[in-house]
Amino acid sequence: MAVARFGQIVRLLAFASTMCIAGIATSEADRGATSEPVALLEAREAMEAAEFARVLTSTTNAIASGALTSLQLQECYRIEGEALVAMGKAAEARSAFSKLLLMNPAAVLGEFVSPKISEELEAARSALAGAALQAKADARPGGGVAIEVTADPQAMSREVELAYVGRGGAEAKVRSKLSNGSASFDVPAGAAASVHLRLLDLHGNTLAEYAVTRTVPVAVAVAVETTSKKKSVQPSPALWSRWWVWAAGGATLAAVGGGFGLASQSSQDELDEVLRNPSEHYFGEARELEDRSRSRARWANVSFAAAGGLVAASAYFYWRGRSDESPVLVPSIDDSGASSLQWIGTF
Repeated sequence: MAVARFGQIVRLLAFASTMCIAGIATSEADRGATSEPVALLEAREAMEAAEFARVLTSTTNAIASGALTSLQLQECYRIEGEALVAMGKAAEARSAFSKLLLMNPAAVLGEFVSPKISEELEAARSALAGAALQAKADARPGGGVAIEVTADPQAMSREVELAYVGRGGAEAKVRSKLSNGSASFDVPAGAAASVHLRLLDLHGNTLAEYAVTRTVPVAVAVAVETTSKKKSVQPSPALWSRWWVWAAGGATLAAVGGGFGLASQSSQDELDEVLRNPSEHYFGEARELEDRSRSRARWANVSFAAAGGLVAASAYFYWRGRSDESPVLVPSIDDSGASSLQWIGTF
């Protein structure tokens, strides 16, 4: 019994250890899965603890990280403005609120925020008089894209990042400095039609994002026949498809048939001579001459028939070869640019 109890205790301890390790691993995985910079998390904690000096340090570090999305950057400016108001730095608070409003003119504070903080936000809104960070992104002819910053009262924008999906589904990113408030990109061939542009601040944080559907150029191959076009080289036809091969065979069989015909006529003449003088010849001799004449005549007929078939095949291949060379009317453009119609082939 003691041994059994000891085994149960060991198994329970092993299970508890496993669960602890799993919990630690899960916690680490959750922490690594977050996309928020640590400095931004520290700024929130410091704001909840009313540690305003630490709030400013954390927001400064978060902005300097250059890894903030547009919403995260707006949150940093909001928290920074609230902390500055609490520290009695109204002018600096309005500067932070102004950046927030330039990115999001409709930004508001929380329901339970001090009226004094709300007053500074509204003062910053009135000072801007509706001004906002504005830009437009468009597709360019040839498949490229371009972006132009049309309004930036505090010169917040500095760079632009292009993100696109290239060949094989791999994502690529390219950055470019703004020149006179604009930047353009040549998108490589084979990239997806939909691309994204991010307007970045001095540190690389996202001020705004734009999706652009570009026109993907389609290569069109155009074949043009010119007056100096040479006849294309065709592969030589097989020997059996040449008309003269069949013609030669037909002529040979016709000659053979003619030979058999002459031999048959010769045998027939000998038979006629025997029949005119039957007393000088045997019956078997006459019968042999008759069989020989008929056999040679039969072979002559077979040879002539086969020769006729070969001649017909020769005629077929001859006319087929002629049809392959039939004239073809094609459009052409000469060196001066004038268009015309040209006959290619032989009549």
